[in-house]
Amino acid sequence: MHSNTKTPDDATYFIGSSSAIVQPEHQPPRDYGACAPHGQVMGRNLNEVHLQPNSFMATAIFTTLCCNFVFGLIAVIFASRVDILYLNGDYVRARKSSQCAAGWSFAGILTGIVFMVGAALSLFFGVGLYLSTKH
Repeated sequence: MHSNTKTPDDATYFIGSSSAIVQPEHQPPRDYGACAPHGQVMGRNLNEVHLQPNSFMATAIFTTLCCNFVFGLIAVIFASRVDILYLNGDYVRARKSSQCAAGWSFAGILTGIVFMVGAALSLFFGVGLYLSTKH
């Protein structure tokens, strides 16, 4: 090494090499934002990992097409907001929108099933009553 070159105390030397790799003592925390490893978003604290909540979009679309149009449409609106809120870093509202989408979807499925069972029973007993009085 040259005499005018200062070597820091925390330098790391490799065997067989006269050069040092300087490692800084304190690195500022990195904010990964939406580009965190494995599809996870890191919060302001590097130990805080926010997993993306399920949007329930497929369930909402199924509810809209097969069970209850109104409840399904509300669920689709909430489900579409989950990804946008999550990528903008609003993790609490993203989780809340996910819960609302799930709630509206399953409420729509339940009301659709109740309506279909009611219609089937009405049809069954209505036809039976009609046939019994027609004799």
